[in-house]
Amino acid sequence: MLKVYVINTRKIANKTAYSRAFSCLNSERQKKAEAIKKESTRLQSVAAGYLLYYALKELGINLKDLSFIKGTKDKPYIKEHPEIFFNLSHSNDYAVLAISDKEVGIDIEKLRPVRSPLVVKALGQEAADQLLSLPDTEQIMEFFRQWTMKESYGKYTGEGLISVLFENVGFSENGLNFYTSTAIEGYYLTICTPLQTEPEYEYITEI
Repeated sequence: MLKVYVINTRKIANKTAYSRAFSCLNSERQKKAEAIKKESTRLQSVAAGYLLYYALKELGINLKDLSFIKGTKDKPYIKEHPEIFFNLSHSNDYAVLAISDKEVGIDIEKLRPVRSPLVVKALGQEAADQLLSLPDTEQIMEFFRQWTMKESYGKYTGEGLISVLFENVGFSENGLNFYTSTAIEGYYLTICTPLQTEPEYEYITEI
């Protein structure tokens, strides 16, 4: 099983939809969301939490009946369902969730111009020189391809962003596969998983 749920955070921007989504969250995420002052960040948090509620509901599991524990690297797991793995990510107007029966990491990033210092810091000098030699549009796509691969790998392991350059999309490294998508206009998404199965996508359009 490898499924990705996607929601545009603007779907919960109005008061009614926000209240519905918020009511579906467990108390921990409700408290976390209430503590966020910036509206756009708060919407991301609530949207991500709603995706987890929605995905578990499809599996016949009530989010509010669950408790969460952290692994050795602080990655969260569901105490009552150790066979279920999940990972969340958000960027600007989108929140995404990957849920699987194997360990998984996911990252989504809004495509935008990048400056040379960031490219060097993220990819290393040699890779940055190669990327910056490309036309501007190709630079953006290639940077976020590599960036989301790194992020999804770091989230897969629980270690966060790491200094590793992956040369090809979809290759196996230590038994891992990377699946990418640009189906969300203006965004780049990558999933890291040991599964050799293309992810299934579900777009949430109503709360």
